[in-house]
Amino acid sequence: MDKTIVVRHFGVASKTEDGYVPHTVIELISALQDALSDIPPQYRATADVDISEDPDPYDGCGYDSLRVTYSRPMTEREQEEYARSRRADLLSEIIDYERLANDRRAELASLS
Repeated sequence: MDKTIVVRHFGVASKTEDGYVPHTVIELISALQDALSDIPPQYRATADVDISEDPDPYDGCGYDSLRVTYSRPMTEREQEEYARSRRADLLSEIIDYERLANDRRAELASLS
């Protein structure tokens, strides 16, 4: 299983951990080249640029950002952590669905 690694995260209208998207072409190309050089050579072919809207955790409004990412295989430890987290999520979903099913059964019985 692959993991996506964020190399740079620039904000368009709001500042992010890597600042704002550079405004000149020369600065933007330089920032992208710097990001590419931070990606291990064997994963550079997976490098991607994503321009999207990020939700603001405080007011729910979004802000545009530019991310440079790459993909690599998960380490054994990451796979174990992912499996542990995914199992917990699935068990939580099962509990929620069972609760909903019981509520629906009760409602159905009350209509008979």
